[in-house]
Amino acid sequence: MSDMTNYSREAGMLVPLWTLSHEGDFGIGDIKSLRSFLPWVQKAGLKFLQLLPINETDDTNSPYSAISSIAIDPVYLDLTLIPGVPKRSADQAGGERDFVDYPKVRAEKDALLREAFQTYLSHTPFDSSFTAFQEREEEWLPSYSLYRWLMHLEGGHPNWAEWSEDYNTPDKAREWSEAQLSDSGAHNVNEVLYYEWLQWHCEMQWKSVRKEADALGVKLMGDIPVGVSYNSADVFFEPENFDFNWFGGAPPETFFKDDEFAIKWGQNWGVPLYNDEYLRESNFAWWRRRVRKHTEIFSMFRIDHILGMYRFYSFPWHPSRNEEFLPLNEEQAMSHTEGRLPQFLPFSDATEEGRRTNLQRGKEFIAVIQEAAGEAEIIAEDLGVTPDYVRPHLEESKISGFRICQWEADPESGMPLATELYPYYSYATFATHDHPPFKALWEEARLKVLDRKQTDNEDAKRTLQTLHASQATAPAQLLEVGRRVPAYDEALLWNALEYLFKTNSKYTGFMITDLLSDEERFNTPSTVGDHNWTYRIYHAVEEFYTDPELIELQRELSTRIALFRSSPALV
Repeated sequence: MSDMTNYSREAGMLVPLWTLSHEGDFGIGDIKSLRSFLPWVQKAGLKFLQLLPINETDDTNSPYSAISSIAIDPVYLDLTLIPGVPKRSADQAGGERDFVDYPKVRAEKDALLREAFQTYLSHTPFDSSFTAFQEREEEWLPSYSLYRWLMHLEGGHPNWAEWSEDYNTPDKAREWSEAQLSDSGAHNVNEVLYYEWLQWHCEMQWKSVRKEADALGVKLMGDIPVGVSYNSADVFFEPENFDFNWFGGAPPETFFKDDEFAIKWGQNWGVPLYNDEYLRESNFAWWRRRVRKHTEIFSMFRIDHILGMYRFYSFPWHPSRNEEFLPLNEEQAMSHTEGRLPQFLPFSDATEEGRRTNLQRGKEFIAVIQEAAGEAEIIAEDLGVTPDYVRPHLEESKISGFRICQWEADPESGMPLATELYPYYSYATFATHDHPPFKALWEEARLKVLDRKQTDNEDAKRTLQTLHASQATAPAQLLEVGRRVPAYDEALLWNALEYLFKTNSKYTGFMITDLLSDEERFNTPSTVGDHNWTYRIYHAVEEFYTDPELIELQRELSTRIALFRSSPALV
């Protein structure tokens, strides 16, 4: 960082789409919610709006467990834009505000969409734009729609290993479905066609909202997981892209204190590793298609766990067998896996040769993604056990990696990192979707510091110091005596946001729950249940334009962004 140049610095906000609401919605945020929210975002001075993956999910409803790397989840469709959808009565309108009841929402929307589809079928010939969409997307759409129909026959379950013997392999599925579609008349054909019709509407609505966001100067930021679900159309119908001997995850860590398996063995996400040899032979066609489709909607996107591009912590068993391995030691585990143990693949970073090979792999994969992304900006979620060669390569590639502010410290003083020392190609934030929001972070750390029974609270102190960093309050003085640790209030939030905005990082982001002083989490890793991926913010979108407090919040945010993010970065 030597000279002042005209490099912009932008601020954005993470808003998982399901968290939004609008009057008369179905109990989940949707395209209408997003479209209505964009002007508020623009006026607040935010340059991008970060969403989580929008691909169609399995029955866990996790955005990181999709049944297709491309197909969009129809649950987000704005039904008011689709001809033939029956009008809902006043007593039917208005979904649950506090949380998303996915089974209920999906069932209600699906019923109405199927009625609209029947109306569409009655008007022939089909819309020329629909047939053009089918032709344009023939690489993935037919296999996805067939997979989706087979799921429907199996009660919505995506686990193809447990499907009927008639169609539980790609070859059998194609042969069986061909007979069914030809012998059973129009009904089955239309069942498959229904899923293609849904994707047509998904594409039209998302491309439309992308245009509106672009016109407002707000970039939509997407999210591409590094792996793809084992129970997906991609894995089922294009198995040549994957290695089914290993499943990606993360190494053991004590952060997830309530998860015995994660502490002992790590996190087994169950995503099959890639068949690197085949990907190279095919010129990474699968990855190129995935990225190309993503950038039709998003002008910037995050790659979740980009470390897996270099090397992936891998398990020689599917997570369905995790309980079997939990009580075993390494020697016992090896007896069940032909001598294999969880490890980094393709190589360990323990040797120079392994490090060099892993780095070269990362360079190859990321170069392909950058080429496919074109002008779209790539953000790297590079958190976890990060090899020291990753961040230099990302910066060299002009890809912004994550910097969690309370984890960044001056190596000599241990104090919060000076804002001007953040590298330009970075994304500064206090949390990801897997972490508590600001208020919860603050109160948890404050109570730990004040608890005299806590003997190891250095992490909590560092968190408080960074979250409270501002020109008005010297962080070093904050923890001289316990009584000086204040309870959370809005002043603390604005101090922290000012620190965030002052960072030299190209991008700074925060969660909408941070801004609203909410303590609810979007997701708690290594846990399963209705508490994940269901929380909705209290205020409907309409209130952001009428509620005096939310209007003032917008004004305060806009003022601070203009003040602290408008100056050029140090590069």
